Amino acid sequence: MCGGFIRKDDWDIPGNDLLSSSVQVSDYAGCCIKCQTTSGCKAFAYSPSTKECWLKTSTGNGGFSRSDRISGFDGEIVGATWQEHWFEHNQLLTRVYYGDDLALYYDDDVARSTVPYISKYLSDAWRYVKRNYGSFGPDERLYAIFHTGRYSGGHPSYYYSASHDFKNVIDQGAGPWFEQLGSMDIPTHEIFHIVEMASFNTQGSPGFGNPPNGIWGDSKMAEIFGYDVYKGLGLTDEAERAKSLSMANSDNFPRPNTYWFRDWLYPWYIQGQETNVLVNYFKLVAQYFPKYTGTNQYTRSMNWGEFIHFSSGAAGINMKNQATIAFGWTSEMDNQFNKARSDFAAITYT
Repeated sequence: MCGGFIRKDDWDIPGNDLLSSSVQVSDYAGCCIKCQTTSGCKAFAYSPSTKECWLKTSTGNGGFSRSDRISGFDGEIVGATWQEHWFEHNQLLTRVYYGDDLALYYDDDVARSTVPYISKYLSDAWRYVKRNYGSFGPDERLYAIFHTGRYSGGHPSYYYSASHDFKNVIDQGAGPWFEQLGSMDIPTHEIFHIVEMASFNTQGSPGFGNPPNGIWGDSKMAEIFGYDVYKGLGLTDEAERAKSLSMANSDNFPRPNTYWFRDWLYPWYIQGQETNVLVNYFKLVAQYFPKYTGTNQYTRSMNWGEFIHFSSGAAGINMKNQATIAFGWTSEMDNQFNKARSDFAAITYT
């Protein structure tokens, strides 16, 4: 805890550089310990010149602006730089924003003018996700990385993975990332991967992947998730744009000419009370789907019958008829569905 200190010339401005001065840890250790042992303390302000210590209940605005004060945070250090060491990524990233919900990193080619727009959207989106989908490991922040002119698409990583230093990460390539409709689709898609892989402190996604080793590929479920996030944040134009695009999309699984969003995800979303059905789905999976003993890691992928059963439980109504419209209904699906209703009998619906 006593490592993550930031000098704040103005407390209202997040993301200033890590403290670089002659002040030693021993100087403010007492203040740090006091915060650690005081219920509700989330941060402290310390004045090296007067040795004064002020405990705080949040890391947000505090009004302390004297130049010799530093703030102490109760999380791990969020470094001013971060060296990539995954896949083909090898950039030295620079932290351009830091708050309670988000640490934002850019490579050298990303326009800094995008920081206010991107930091606000991702902070709002991540707060929305945490409010609905429970905890995602011990660190409450999302770590977002943006590139321009290199790498493509995006990828996530999770709090239980050493590959990205045990952080919930979204890493976006290509760009550019100027404010316009659709510019946050890739980051939102990557946030969904964190939800499916880590919500409610779980590990893994029984639905990720193409049948028979998964349900929704990479990832049809992200389409309704993204629509819900935009809608939940009051971004009406983004929500309607995303909905229109998704309604027109067809896929070849589990059968040719499958309209996932039009015939399954959107009807399920509406019938299951919108955000509630998404949250209930992942909550039921976290509660009932098998995990390795003594862990939060799922043991296997879902089959189609289990998917429809859990989806029905989340909606509170039997979704078999809608699934038949969307996906067809085979004897194998029917057998799986009936077995799922027996295996997971605690999940009920009308």
